[in-house]
Amino acid sequence: NSIQGDGVMVIFGAPLSREDSAAQAVACGIAMQRALAELNEASRAAGQPLTRAGVGVNTGEVVIGNIGSKQRATYTAVGVHVNVAARIESYAPGGHVLISEATRVEAGDVLRLGRSLVVRPKGLKDPLTIYEVKGVGGRHALTLPEPKDVLRDIEGRGVYFTEVRGKQASAEERAGTLTRLSSARGEIRGAGPIAALSSLKLTLCDEAGRRVDGEVYAKVVELIPERDAFILSFTSLDPDAEAALRELQGDD
Repeated sequence: NSIQGDGVMVIFGAPLSREDSAAQAVACGIAMQRALAELNEASRAAGQPLTRAGVGVNTGEVVIGNIGSKQRATYTAVGVHVNVAARIESYAPGGHVLISEATRVEAGDVLRLGRSLVVRPKGLKDPLTIYEVKGVGGRHALTLPEPKDVLRDIEGRGVYFTEVRGKQASAEERAGTLTRLSSARGEIRGAGPIAALSSLKLTLCDEAGRRVDGEVYAKVVELIPERDAFILSFTSLDPDAEAALRELQGDD
């Protein structure tokens, strides 16, 4: 395992090989999300910020071992499949586990899957099919917890957003209306078409339509074209933004 900024890379199948390494990796991701769900229940009751994390899993051959010098060496893995895992994680909203086609094939029929999606990650020549995991059977027998937060209607509030690609926000700004809200998700209407799993940076408006302080980052998790709407999952909120959203929910 290694810490990478605000993320963690975990290696399965080394140094000792296992027949079910792929399924074990997926089960670990689900166990992490179950633990975070329990933590968030306690945080919500205490009025504290929630912790959000997405998990991406890939399977393939890599170079692995102690890398570094005599002064400092780290047991880690490098190679294209490590990069693919990182790309998959970048599409994963908080509370989700996404896997590659290679992991799906290697883990076999013990997986219970949701939707699949074809994405075109930066740095990869070919499109990548990723799958949403709902659970894993066999000896692991774990199910991803369903979101307990309920989207509730709120008085429509204007919002501006830009798409975030890599580390950069797009120069093109779009506008919509925030119409439903929970502690972890929101619904925006009237913003036009957008791709599923897009990363967004949002700015909220007050009742008079003026921008308010605070940054919100989120991922698009569901498209509702018949209502010209989409559901987003919040991935990061600064204190000002979190306070503004709580006020909108009537939790001030």
